[in-house]
Amino acid sequence: MSNLALKSANELFTQVYAKIGNIAPLAANTEPDIRQTFSAGLQALHHKAESLLQWIIAMGQVTVDDQGDPLNLEIGTYTWDPLPEDVAALVSHADSVDKGDEYGTNKDPNDVVDEQLTAQKAPILEVIHDPGRLRFRLQDFRSMVAAAGYKGKVEDQEWQAIIYMICGYKLYPTHTMEKELGEHQFVTKSIPKWTSSANNIDNIQVLEDCALAREIFILKDTQNNNVHIWIKCVLRNIQALQLVQEWDTLSPELQLQFRHAVAKTYFYDEFARISNYKITERRKKIKCAALYRKFNTHHNKIISRHRKFATLFTMLGPTVLLDPALLHLTQRGYPRSSKYFDRVLAIVIRELENDAFEVEIPWLWEQRRFLLRAVDVIAGSSTFEHVRAFLDNTCFADMDYVTDSDGVDI
Repeated sequence: MSNLALKSANELFTQVYAKIGNIAPLAANTEPDIRQTFSAGLQALHHKAESLLQWIIAMGQVTVDDQGDPLNLEIGTYTWDPLPEDVAALVSHADSVDKGDEYGTNKDPNDVVDEQLTAQKAPILEVIHDPGRLRFRLQDFRSMVAAAGYKGKVEDQEWQAIIYMICGYKLYPTHTMEKELGEHQFVTKSIPKWTSSANNIDNIQVLEDCALAREIFILKDTQNNNVHIWIKCVLRNIQALQLVQEWDTLSPELQLQFRHAVAKTYFYDEFARISNYKITERRKKIKCAALYRKFNTHHNKIISRHRKFATLFTMLGPTVLLDPALLHLTQRGYPRSSKYFDRVLAIVIRELENDAFEVEIPWLWEQRRFLLRAVDVIAGSSTFEHVRAFLDNTCFADMDYVTDSDGVDI
């Protein structure tokens, strides 16, 4: 009887998700009575959803799995997106730092969404379908590093980042890169600690400890200038790609332990304050549990963005590691993005998967060499070796070798 009722409830929620996907945010010029009705409906839905979630969590605590352990049904237990694409995108972008993209006062919200999606995806799709696309120059790379990213609003930086990944860079001899980057005071050898930390993580034998060290490395922010920011981004990108693979191999129990451990680092000051509160231990546990749930929300979004980043790396290879923008976090700890970026990225990935787009092996080797030469000149030999080892173990593990006269990566 209970199983039938649960099955029926799940079927009803599938219908609920479909209906939620049809709800658009209100326009800025919405009439007060309509806004009031919408707000009341949203509050009522929130009350029902929160009550239901509390019931599910409680039911999980008295339901055991095959090993006799209670089910973990706290918020953030699962890392995949259970919501329809439209709903997931809306949830993701509610925490965007881009505030300059509000709905027009005289347009239907759906029309505005379509216009903004088109504006953001159009330049990317144009490049994807252009067989004569040109590669960026060394001067473009230098400007990107000097600015620690791209110019413009968040959505402008996002489409620029993806276009740079798709086009790649023209390959230059090592001596040319040394001259160009060195003359502009880009050369810095002050980052051996970062690379050493990254190497030490790779040597950790216990998988969950390794994953934890990667996450903490990604979250820590110790850069002090734009060149350092770019170098740290390359190392961060590698750690994020490795973390996605390791995360998927962890059991739910280890994932929960992992989240708690990272949360204690992420919210270190908050946990310290709670421990000093003059309240009962039970109330301290309740406050700590709230912090864990808050971090789970952060981490779900981070893992989701890392997965998309990994998909781009699988398709485009070394150019993805050069990117300083797509894994940035907001001050609240969510992936920084414009309102519709996840939807734009999904469209871009589908287009890249189309047979009409082909990444050629010689192009991949050229992008590998550009990346390694840039890293060698800017960050030094230890970082060069770290990045090369990662490439050798991933996208170039089984790839046919293509020769090059300069041969810096041999």
